[in-house]
Amino acid sequence: MSIQFPSPPPEVTEAISSRIRDVAMTPRGAARGLGGAAPTELTLSMPHDVYVLGADDVIAGRVPDSTKLTGWRFIMYGQDGAVASAETQVAADGRHRFAAFNSGPFVSETVDNVDRMNAEPAMRGQQPTLSLLRIPAVHLTALWLHDADGDTFTPLAPAPEGLEPNRPYTSAELFDVLRPQAQARVGVGVDDVTGG
Repeated sequence: MSIQFPSPPPEVTEAISSRIRDVAMTPRGAARGLGGAAPTELTLSMPHDVYVLGADDVIAGRVPDSTKLTGWRFIMYGQDGAVASAETQVAADGRHRFAAFNSGPFVSETVDNVDRMNAEPAMRGQQPTLSLLRIPAVHLTALWLHDADGDTFTPLAPAPEGLEPNRPYTSAELFDVLRPQAQARVGVGVDDVTGG
């Protein structure tokens, strides 16, 4: 298998590159969230779009139809490998703006899962596209592979109760587990960032 990374709009890459340039001009030249890497040494890799889904949509099983594009995410590499992620967010005017750097565990989990998936013999010959799916109502962040054969989701830790982190699930498997949890949070929509 060879995971495909979608091409972001140029404004996405520019929003992140511009922020990296801004950070590079600060007195210390490094920012929290960059894993201690010097901004001038960073390269952007593995672009993937970020989607969110509300509790009502989980209950109704409306994936991918009801997902809402919220931004784009890149993995940033320094001299010692993956050090952080950079993310944009879609603003009210529809334009992409820089949102955050993150050097937490989701970065290494993303890289490790992509490496593992690319090496799986059962997936050879397939070319799924990578996205990230967040479902705040049930506290899920998952890597989302989609292609002509369907969707698979790999929850990142910590995963909601009943799901094992870093294990791929089909759409049916994932939503069978999440539906009861979402029913307890009806009304938590795609704009809720608090998790209910």
